[in-house]
Amino acid sequence: MENVKLIQELILISIKKKELMKNILDITKRQQKFIELNKIETVIKQINLKDTYIKEIDELDLNFYAKFDKLKSNLKIDSIDKINVEMYPQVKNLKKIVGEIMELTKEIKVIDDQNISKLSKDKNDLGQRLKGVRQGKKVTGAYGAYKKQVKSMFFDKKK
Repeated sequence: MENVKLIQELILISIKKKELMKNILDITKRQQKFIELNKIETVIKQINLKDTYIKEIDELDLNFYAKFDKLKSNLKIDSIDKINVEMYPQVKNLKKIVGEIMELTKEIKVIDDQNISKLSKDKNDLGQRLKGVRQGKKVTGAYGAYKKQVKSMFFDKKK
């Protein structure tokens, strides 16, 4: 009976994690739109919000692994795949939810990779523009130095 309770707790933890992962996916999609609109401050706010959810997920993961280790110890197994599904039919639901979490994770990673790539490209473009501005300042600065050296002189052509 203790094992059934552990499996139920694992399912509940996984459901919470799945909801948090959906929130992260939504935030990641919003980040993509804000990056396209060059609203970097908003992107940073989204990243901070995502970090909050990630911390919650980390806590759930610690709780999950502690319970899962206890279940593995009780059943004397080393993998979820070795749990007798006929004896513990709830494991099917647990596997399904864990699979959905894995799919969400993959989807988040794809969008995050695109976002990082776009930000890197934007950073390089901005770097090139700044380089041009710096060169323009050097040219302007050089002209200013020349202007200071040359004084206005009148030449008297009459002798």
